[in-house]
Amino acid sequence: MWNWSDTNEMHLEAARGWLELGDHQSALQELEDLTGLRRAQPDVLKLRLQIYVLARKWRNAYAIAEGLARVLPNDPEVFVWRAQAARWMPGGGLSHAMTLLLEVANDFPDDPSIPFRLACYNCQMGNHATAGSWLQIAFDAARRAKSEMQWLAAAQEEPDLKPLHKILAPASRRPA
Repeated sequence: MWNWSDTNEMHLEAARGWLELGDHQSALQELEDLTGLRRAQPDVLKLRLQIYVLARKWRNAYAIAEGLARVLPNDPEVFVWRAQAARWMPGGGLSHAMTLLLEVANDFPDDPSIPFRLACYNCQMGNHATAGSWLQIAFDAARRAKSEMQWLAAAQEEPDLKPLHKILAPASRRPA
């Protein structure tokens, strides 16, 4: 296990707190105050990635997500963040984001986040039938994880899925 000081722990918790408050600059400053190898540990890099996403520093977010994808190949969240950064960074776009997720979609059959994002990207590209198929795959995974209602609510609130919201409304009234 990593050996790090109480001061590092204080800075890391402060960064998390600032991020929750939406203050990415203060969160980033707290991470800059970390010392030693702690700065390069995956949990710190994931936090830095979230800060860059909040700050809309898409190239930085993408670079960290690329590294984390190599270090944490079993963490689907990293791949979703990488795709999100790719979608918004200059030279990226929906097609690039979708390609990145398609490369790993079969690697995480029990996680709804990747098919959910693929549904969003397809919907934004006007591929509503394909989006619906990906959304069903996400809901199936969520059902297995006993989180279907959470994902249904997320789908109803997701602006990228707005063209499908009328279809989703009846599903939310179905008995559990």
